Amino acid sequence: MMHDFAVTRDYVLFHVVPITGSWERMAQGRPHFGFDTTLPVHLGVLPRREGATAADIRWFTTDNCFASHVMNAFQDGDRIHFDTPVAKNNMFPFFPDVHGAPFNPMEAASFLTRWTVNMASNSDEFESKTRLTNMAGEFPRIDDRFQGRPYRYGWWLVIDMSKPVELKGGSAGGAVMNTLGMIDHKTGTEQSWWCGPVSSLQEPCFIPRGPDAPEGDGWIVQICNRLEERASDLLLFDATEIAKGPIASARIPVRMRFGLHGNWVPAEGA
Repeated sequence: MMHDFAVTRDYVLFHVVPITGSWERMAQGRPHFGFDTTLPVHLGVLPRREGATAADIRWFTTDNCFASHVMNAFQDGDRIHFDTPVAKNNMFPFFPDVHGAPFNPMEAASFLTRWTVNMASNSDEFESKTRLTNMAGEFPRIDDRFQGRPYRYGWWLVIDMSKPVELKGGSAGGAVMNTLGMIDHKTGTEQSWWCGPVSSLQEPCFIPRGPDAPEGDGWIVQICNRLEERASDLLLFDATEIAKGPIASARIPVRMRFGLHGNWVPAEGA
């Protein structure tokens, strides 16, 4: 299964993790997709030049792990940096272990990690894997104008296990995506904002202040699921000061589906 990918100036990058499909498992009444802890992870690098085909993909390989969505990727000379949340084991319990092992919530914690490969090397191994934060979470986003380029700011949904969850009936795994996180790659500093014990958050999106605004100069917008109220709020933050909390909140007139992905487009581009 290949769920997400990244684009840089000269390449398209595909990370392939071992979420495998099986007709045999379906015939047994089990889920079609499952996670296989015995298989490696691959990163395919496809040139964007005219005439390039699948035969031009260069494959790099690393040990088994789980990675789903991509924050960004960019080139640095012969090196390519690929930033993605990485977990030791499967993060999503709806992809069960194909060998029958129970879901492991501690090994499911994903941490933003930079994979680096060197296109000038003769090796198919990753050059390095560097954890960029200690905040566990997923669904990363950036200022989209910097997609495929060196960038400074990133936001994502964080599972803060130190915060209480007071939902009636609990939640899957006892955890919810209850915090908005931010990283400043230039300074290494982080910020976070917790949405409370009975709420959860959907994917953040960046709105630039204007077409020529510097990176990060704008707002973060996201949906907050007010779970006990069965309602939804639209929250707006100063993008680089999320720790101060929302600067505006609007009650959505209908309860939004309990989802995660989101995008923002300006009215003139809709």
